[in-house]
Amino acid sequence: MLAAALGSSRAIAFVEGDMSLPPPSVVGSPLELRLADAERASAEASLAIELTANRLDPAVGLGVRHIRETGDIGLVGGVSIPLPVFDRNRGGISAARAALEGAEARRAGAEIAADARARNARGAVDANLRRVEALEQSAIPEAAEALRLAELSYREGRATLLELLDTQESYTAARAALTDARLALALAQAELARAVATGDTES
Repeated sequence: MLAAALGSSRAIAFVEGDMSLPPPSVVGSPLELRLADAERASAEASLAIELTANRLDPAVGLGVRHIRETGDIGLVGGVSIPLPVFDRNRGGISAARAALEGAEARRAGAEIAADARARNARGAVDANLRRVEALEQSAIPEAAEALRLAELSYREGRATLLELLDTQESYTAARAALTDARLALALAQAELARAVATGDTES
């Protein structure tokens, strides 16, 4: 799971070092919102085209006319204005307006979903970070100290082998819990990065 989150084609056998990294700081709109904005812009452009088609544009004509009877040549001109009585492109305008309203509604929905996803991701990062800190600062040191005392008591004959094995098992379980917590933190940070990703590429 960690390899997939990091985009690695090789399995990750172990992780070491400081895993309590702050979440990435990415400024900009999530990719889903940028796509929704592009769809809305396209719908706005389509509506503008339909409104333009509804405009009554006059046409001006100019030409030369030869009069056979007199042999004269005259310059003639004319102006024509289209008068669409029954069709003012109302259907196209209505469809374009409906498409724009749909694009705006989808954009609003994408904004709500993106905000919820980012909030959930940040909450998961915070929760897993607190879990890692608690294990590193409290549970692991306490388990290590308990194991040290158990080994000392066993060497001095004041503890049984079973008691020593139980303490060792508790310490191993605490280390495993820390590994799981670090993995969960890394995955939560990867999800947060995806939630706020802008889709831009940087070198």
